[in-house]
Amino acid sequence: MAALFKRYKTKRKNQSGKLLYIRTIFIVLIVALGLFGASYASWTQQFNILSAISTGSLNVDIVDAVLESSDSHKSISFSAHKEGNVVDEVDMNVVTASNPFSAVMVFAVENNGTIPVICVGIDQSVPDNLEVEILESPPLIDVGETESVKVRITKGYCDDFEFSAFLEFEQYNAVN
Repeated sequence: MAALFKRYKTKRKNQSGKLLYIRTIFIVLIVALGLFGASYASWTQQFNILSAISTGSLNVDIVDAVLESSDSHKSISFSAHKEGNVVDEVDMNVVTASNPFSAVMVFAVENNGTIPVICVGIDQSVPDNLEVEILESPPLIDVGETESVKVRITKGYCDDFEFSAFLEFEQYNAVN
């Protein structure tokens, strides 16, 4: 019986040793996974990306302006003042009995930029009873090309007035 008890005691000791070994592995594994999770949660990395994107430059010049037609008038003078190759001002002096008076001017527009452009309208600072509208404009002015833009000016009673108007251009978008 003593031998049986001794054998049982040794067997029980081996089982408790195995359980202690398995428990230690589980505890170490849980602690390791906890530390791994905590370190992963605390690990943050920031990326600062600084960049500049340029699609090209927009550079449109009016290289010529001519008076194509006008309503009846007693006298008319038209001149395009150039600074270098670029028109910077157009003077038109009209004496007329027409009411309203209308004139059509043609501007030669040159694209000196690096992207195709399109004429989208007129930015104007005009007095009352004056209309400035684009009659014809090319669908696209490609880089290095010169195209014509026709503009009509219509004014009711004409009595010594001045105005300024600017053709507006923006980048051509093939989707439009």
